[in-house]
Amino acid sequence: MSKKVLIVTGDAVEALEIYYPYYRLLEEGFDVTIAAPKKKKLHTVVH
Repeated sequence: MSKKVLIVTGDAVEALEIYYPYYRLLEEGFDVTIAAPKKKKLHTVVH
């Protein structure tokens, strides 16, 4: 049984704050879910 991780986010989040931990956790075998206030495509930003 793999461990589960929930990443909570919203619009205008820094892209690396979501994608880097998401893929690193997948590489380590975690079941990762990204959650947001509404079901829609998230818009990320890069500064």
